[in-house]
Amino acid sequence: MKKSSTACFCLSLMLLASFGSAVNAAESALMRDWRALQKQQEYQAALQMLEPEVQAANPEAIYLLGRMISKGQGLPKDKTKAFEHFLDAANKGYVGAMARVGTLYKFKFKKSRDARNAKKSFYWTQKAAEAGSPAGLFNLAINYESAIGVPRNLVYAHMWMDLAARQEGNPVIKKFLKMIAKQMTSAEINTAKELATACEQLKYKGC
Repeated sequence: MKKSSTACFCLSLMLLASFGSAVNAAESALMRDWRALQKQQEYQAALQMLEPEVQAANPEAIYLLGRMISKGQGLPKDKTKAFEHFLDAANKGYVGAMARVGTLYKFKFKKSRDARNAKKSFYWTQKAAEAGSPAGLFNLAINYESAIGVPRNLVYAHMWMDLAARQEGNPVIKKFLKMIAKQMTSAEINTAKELATACEQLKYKGC
């Protein structure tokens, strides 16, 4: 991995922990109630609320239970068990879980340098991005910029980061976009912008 790519990847870790937890754009009643209980630190009440939904295989509830287990909220902290919940929710189609799983595989790859983790990161991150997840769009740009599970491609990195910036006003995303652009020619940047506009029209599918 090139020095500039390594720098971008390392800096991205500061944003991934929070941004990678983004859930589906339309917040459900379950999510609103869960957030309210979280704010009051009513963890047992939150677990009781989630239990029947988890038993019914509600992917959002499974994902939220995973978040609580990952932080030790009302249950013993267990990162491995939490990941299993995230992966289960992702396999059941929950976009927020797809983004989280893609992010966690990035961390696994950074620690182990195992190419299998890189490929899994790209797979889940791409699925989240194609579903329009801001976290997925951002993370997919990092995959392309840092060659995680896919050959390094700055044009695609710029395209996906540009799409993330169009959805989110986060200044950190704009910083990454500039960082990527500094490594590109003007022609490459123009191509990336054209691809981003086309991809936006395609609703992020098949880009």
